[in-house]
Amino acid sequence: METGRIKVKFLFGWWLLTFALIWISLAALGAYKQHQQGGRLNWLIWTAGSLVVIGASGFFASALVAMGIFKPSASFEWPAGYAHHVVSTSDGRYVVALEPSGRIQLYDSAWHFLRGWQVNAEGGNFTVVADSNLLKIFTQRGRFQYIYTDTGELVSSSSYAEKYADIPSGRSMIVPTSPLLWPFSSPFGCWGLMVFGGLGMAVARKSRATPAPE
Repeated sequence: METGRIKVKFLFGWWLLTFALIWISLAALGAYKQHQQGGRLNWLIWTAGSLVVIGASGFFASALVAMGIFKPSASFEWPAGYAHHVVSTSDGRYVVALEPSGRIQLYDSAWHFLRGWQVNAEGGNFTVVADSNLLKIFTQRGRFQYIYTDTGELVSSSSYAEKYADIPSGRSMIVPTSPLLWPFSSPFGCWGLMVFGGLGMAVARKSRATPAPE
């Protein structure tokens, strides 16, 4: 049964990757064709099209990373922004659970990024509990409990009996993140870029369809 689940997850992940590549390519091609037509508000077409492509790329990238299709290195810091599951270790370091990308990231007491690693949460919610030098990860889907060292080494994997809602979820707080990267810290930010881009392209098309005043 577990093998079947892994196979389905693998196939769906590659289907999603194919869909993402096609969708982003078509969006970029559409914006390019409109830009090539020239005319008024050509700059808006280029800007709006770029927002759509960038937003879609961020959204799909987050989903593909969460599903394990892409696995960033331990030295890669995923934009955290406003995180909902933040806990502190006994020595003052911060552990951040990033649900959209299925990632755990470790910071020192001054919020300098140390390392990060992926968690097999099957694209769902998960939370983290700091216990001495060990980090306990609880997933909502599959009810898995993973225990990691603070270096990202998996110590054990098992299931848990308690209700997910009863497990401490840490605190919500802003993690220092570059303003340019904030939209990629959340699927809603990526969707916001896509919506603004789509609205910009719609305005530009409508303006082009309106005859210019003589």
